[in-house]
Amino acid sequence: MAAPPQGDALWIWSVDRAGWPDAARIMRREGFSTAFLSIPPTDRAALEGRPAALDDALAPFAERGITVLLAGGDPAWVLSEATKLPPPLVGLVRLAAGSSRVAGVQLDVEPYTLPLWRSGPEGRARIAAGLMDLLDAARAGLAREGKALGTILHPAFANAALSERHGAGTMADGAVRRADRLVVMAYRNTPDGVGTFARRLLPAIDAAPRPWHLGVTVRGGQSEPFVSYHGLGIARLRADMNTLRTMALARPSGTWYLGAAVHAYTALLPMLDAAR
Repeated sequence: MAAPPQGDALWIWSVDRAGWPDAARIMRREGFSTAFLSIPPTDRAALEGRPAALDDALAPFAERGITVLLAGGDPAWVLSEATKLPPPLVGLVRLAAGSSRVAGVQLDVEPYTLPLWRSGPEGRARIAAGLMDLLDAARAGLAREGKALGTILHPAFANAALSERHGAGTMADGAVRRADRLVVMAYRNTPDGVGTFARRLLPAIDAAPRPWHLGVTVRGGQSEPFVSYHGLGIARLRADMNTLRTMALARPSGTWYLGAAVHAYTALLPMLDAAR
């Protein structure tokens, strides 16, 4: 696998397909090259089994050179039966497989929010095994169609052990081994904060390099003031994204670093408007 060209990514949630042309235009203007696009349920139902219609809907991104991965995730997916994908993910993989304008699927599965995670080491080990089974099944389905599998890495992933059957190490190690691309979801609103929060994840990427992003969020309503760039302004966000790039490029896996992954489009829009 060759190291890909660098470029920042943007998560797009809760935007129906009528809003995709504006999203693509703004992404191009602001220098984003990858969209992690969640398709709302109504649009998904309308596009299921109609690959040409999905290709037409994604044309605004393709015309601007923006790579699209379909985004989705539910913590409960890790509790599904091993080797079987939960029905919503089956549909997501099917949509990605049928479209010439979709590069793959970007999973946002956050199982550390489940009560089972908080039950202790045995619960975390069960969740870790479930995530590995989910990633294995998803990657198999996508690889048959030449599509990529992306996943998030949260610092909590370093707190769950993997069995020998799943390759040993931690849940973070196993996720890195199974994904084609990664988003390190160590949300903090300073570069030093991101680096500190992510420090237990980055060695796994250094050991098995593949394309990766450092995630930042601009959403409000966070429980702590040091998490989000909400209210800090677009200039500060851009400056820190550049600093994060410098930090990432200095690592052994630096040539595989793509850029920041900003969460999310609808929260970014007011920041852009305020700067104009």
